[in-house]
Amino acid sequence: MNALLLELHTADDELDSSNIHHILADIKKSCHTSEQRRNQLVHSKWAYSFKNAPDLMLRIKDSATSKKGYSYSIEDMNTSQLEEDIEFINKTTERVHKLRNDLSLKFRRTHGLDGLSNIFTHKSLTNFINDSFLEKHNANNDLHNKTQEPI
Repeated sequence: MNALLLELHTADDELDSSNIHHILADIKKSCHTSEQRRNQLVHSKWAYSFKNAPDLMLRIKDSATSKKGYSYSIEDMNTSQLEEDIEFINKTTERVHKLRNDLSLKFRRTHGLDGLSNIFTHKSLTNFINDSFLEKHNANNDLHNKTQEPI
């Protein structure tokens, strides 16, 4: 995404009075941080529900490589830290979607069906999809019926 947008926009292009290249750099940094943290959270083992510390969780990350052998690390976490990580990842996702929508509107680009509303009506698009499905369905039925005919 970053390379494409840098190719499409000059260093002078702005969005909401901010330089697009600066916006992209900031969002790219947030995406990288989100990706790293998400991978840490998803690919870890978890221990929780301690009697003396109900809010405590342990994140256990282990790995085994031929060069380093087996290793592991343990991180103390609590639910508020986990919620902060999830909130950061969600906000980053929202920022990416907002940037896509804002750029589409300002520069009149159509990306996916969202931007095609001024070209197709919902009804014409629905009819096209329905007709295409029925055409394929009928062709499959015809083929099935031909294979079922006695020889």
